[in-house]
Amino acid sequence: MVAAAALLSILGVVVIVAMAAGLRSLVMDEKRTESQFHDPQVPTVTYAIYPRFSIAPLHFDHPVTGRPPQYPEGTKAFAFAKATADKPAQAAPPATTTSALESLLAATERSVARSKAYHAAENLATAYGFYIDEFKWDDAADLFSRDGWKELSYVGTYVGRERVRESMKRRYPNPKSPDFLTVHQVVQPVIHVSPDGKSAKIRARLFQMGGPAKGEGSWLTGVYEDSAVLEDGAWKLSGMDLDYIWQAPSRGGWVRETTPPTAPQAALIKEFPPDRPLRGSIAPPFPKVHTVPFHYKNPVSGRVPTVLLP
Repeated sequence: MVAAAALLSILGVVVIVAMAAGLRSLVMDEKRTESQFHDPQVPTVTYAIYPRFSIAPLHFDHPVTGRPPQYPEGTKAFAFAKATADKPAQAAPPATTTSALESLLAATERSVARSKAYHAAENLATAYGFYIDEFKWDDAADLFSRDGWKELSYVGTYVGRERVRESMKRRYPNPKSPDFLTVHQVVQPVIHVSPDGKSAKIRARLFQMGGPAKGEGSWLTGVYEDSAVLEDGAWKLSGMDLDYIWQAPSRGGWVRETTPPTAPQAALIKEFPPDRPLRGSIAPPFPKVHTVPFHYKNPVSGRVPTVLLP
């Protein structure tokens, strides 16, 4: 029995060491991918401005056929160096001591937590767009943390999940009409997760379209600066800042806009006063240009934006 127990103990150590080697490889994946792409400080190609066109280069072969990128005859496209992800990486030395294994496990747990946070933050941003498209105000409010805040367009900022819920229901008291279409497309997310993986900041672009059946539609764009937090084991929006950029009718488009639209009068301001005013422009400023906020510095130059959010 003693010999058997000793053998099982040795086998357990071997398995743990083997697992440690694999976990170390997972932790190093983020660092390994940084070297696959071109130096962001060195321009790779100069693109023409619309109505001329340029071909955006591809750094990978066709994922199904394996064919390299094909470009129209006479056009030039920057030839990216092949990514090195398909090359076998050199295995990291295994953790051979208890302290090394504990350190590796802790680092792996942090990496997994931060990966979950990244995807949760993006899911929250896009889920919000879906719920408000469908006039699902309770579902939209439930995305927020207990003390979460939200800017309500043309009105102000409401603080607290229940205040956010009530503001949306009061703003849109009627059910969605079957003859009306609205689509909030939330795209191009830039997400930064905190080192401990318990909070995240999300910058994303809004491209919204909508309108009644057989009527005039509209385009509306803006920039979201959201924050998310892990609360009671679930990811929630802890803040939502929205700056509109431009608005235009669907037939004319934004290029024909010569004056900014007038912000509509919102009766809700008196009926259900917000906790604080909107931070940025009340209405889309285009063709004027207003400063929009960022939650991060320029990742290449390190330049601090005019409005840097905390």
